[in-house]
Amino acid sequence: MLRHVVEYATRKNVEAEKILSFALVTNLSLMDDERLEFLLGHRVQICTSLDGPADLHNRIRIFKNGNSHELLVGWMKKINDRYRDMGLDTNHYRVEALPTITRPSLARWKDIVDAFVAVGCRAIFLRKLDP
Repeated sequence: MLRHVVEYATRKNVEAEKILSFALVTNLSLMDDERLEFLLGHRVQICTSLDGPADLHNRIRIFKNGNSHELLVGWMKKINDRYRDMGLDTNHYRVEALPTITRPSLARWKDIVDAFVAVGCRAIFLRKLDP
């Protein structure tokens, strides 16, 4: 579906001659190299969810087959490396993230901030507190 929307919008934009950009919010759980190449080829900006260090993130984002934090951080690094290798402005093209903050994680605010810094995030986007 995403591929169809991006390709359709790109075709329509040839006539409209507007500045067109795409952004995607994803947990990266279904990301693979083929999907990444498509997204990069269309200069899609990617945002994801990072809930803090591995123990906090994995408690909220449970994957049947493994460590969701490890998978996420690996893709974030790979995508950021590719943006840079493509010569894109890394002030504009950079995977940023937003956390889900729960009552138990509030006390670990410093660990959450440190986890964002460790993966190269330049901002933390906050939402309302979940129960």
